[in-house]
Amino acid sequence: MSLAHFSAGRRAALRAAAAPAALAIAFAVPATHARAEEPASRPIVIEGDQALPGPLERMTPADTNGPAPRDAGEFLSRLEGVTSGRLGGHGNEISMRGLTQDNIAVISDGAYVFGGCPNRMDPPSSLSALLPDDVVTVARGYQSVTDGPPAPGGTVTIDRADPYDIADGLSGGIEGGIESNGETRYVSAQARAGLGGAYVRGFANAKKAGNYEDGDGRDVRSAFKQYGGGLEAGWRYGNHSVVSLSSDVDIVEDALFAGAGMDSPWTAARTVKASLDHNFDEGSLVTTLEVSAYGSFVEHLMDNYSLRTPGMMRMRTDANSDTYGGRLAAGLDVIGGVLTLGVDHRTNNRNAESRSNMMGGAPVTITNYTWPDMFIRDTGLFGEYEAPVDAGTSLKLGLRADFVSVEAKRADWLPGGMGAITARQLYATYYGVTDTDREETNVSALARVTHDFNDSISGWIGAARAVRTADATERGIVRNGNQHSS
Repeated sequence: MSLAHFSAGRRAALRAAAAPAALAIAFAVPATHARAEEPASRPIVIEGDQALPGPLERMTPADTNGPAPRDAGEFLSRLEGVTSGRLGGHGNEISMRGLTQDNIAVISDGAYVFGGCPNRMDPPSSLSALLPDDVVTVARGYQSVTDGPPAPGGTVTIDRADPYDIADGLSGGIEGGIESNGETRYVSAQARAGLGGAYVRGFANAKKAGNYEDGDGRDVRSAFKQYGGGLEAGWRYGNHSVVSLSSDVDIVEDALFAGAGMDSPWTAARTVKASLDHNFDEGSLVTTLEVSAYGSFVEHLMDNYSLRTPGMMRMRTDANSDTYGGRLAAGLDVIGGVLTLGVDHRTNNRNAESRSNMMGGAPVTITNYTWPDMFIRDTGLFGEYEAPVDAGTSLKLGLRADFVSVEAKRADWLPGGMGAITARQLYATYYGVTDTDREETNVSALARVTHDFNDSISGWIGAARAVRTADATERGIVRNGNQHSS
């Protein structure tokens, strides 16, 4: 059976504090054997305070309880309104407001990272190293037009601690632990040094997990090994301004997936970034200037034979997802508020080659260009104004236009094996589409009013439109199931 798919596609937020909520549960015991004149049982009332999260939530891993998370996705799933699922012991895919995958943006220290697996073994939330003092911000829903291409489900940003918190001299820390079920072992170390305006910091971590045991005492295939590290150097100057250069790497090896037909011997994510955050002196029309550029490069391998007993057909997929981007934004003091104007760009290139062999040997012949060298380029222009209306009320207005171009550079490449046809031929056969190139202009906007009723209660009302372009999988994933290699 053949399968091909091609279709055209079409987040600081205002923080709403919430009042404590009282939870009352009453238990009534029916008087089955009692006389009719006996009084009913007295209800038991249990009360407690619970802070309800607003659309924007900010925390650090050190401020939360619980065992060390396997990845950032598992950490995020401990927050209200965020859930996650995974196919094995690693690779938590988060969901917010009923939306998941690329409906949620994950920005790691200013860089977008897209997973390299067509089967979502390595979602972005699993590829970001999470340090105890990192600042994690979760924006539920579309909260700002300044955070890059729209993500209607929400945006997760993971930022390193403020460089101005690094004191002169050398400091650091190390932590580790072990969990009995699955024998998960982890260690993480950080080092920081400051000298005047200059600073440098680095980290390294490693984690190893075995198969865990379920309630029936059965081993569940969920083992993995993960390790990585990073380094950042920068200069602090002026009015809390910083210029920095950073690089990090995260590698996952021998990851077993009980919920998939393949395992992943290798996934590597490498990220580089340069940035300038400049704050002008008070009284200037231009208050802030942000300039940044980044590149993230993900390599992924999955197969059905190196980490498990193969079936009749041996299969393997080699894939990569490379993302390049940048941002230029300025904040202006306008009419008692802040007007942010800027431009950003993001290019994502995904390529995947699938191989199979029915003769028992290693798969060599390419049978599908599963991602046929998909390029999605998005350039956005945005403006957002935020200002107080009175002592307890604020207003936010935002407008964004994204100019998107798409192409599949290997749509006409012919794979090997019997019955081979191109991606474009599959698109034509199943969807009547042959033109893989697309041009889009997507307009997004938001308007919101927030009011503080007192020190503990605030509320907001607003409207938003977020237009997201389809990702490489939604647009052009290809698999010709009738094709075999000899």
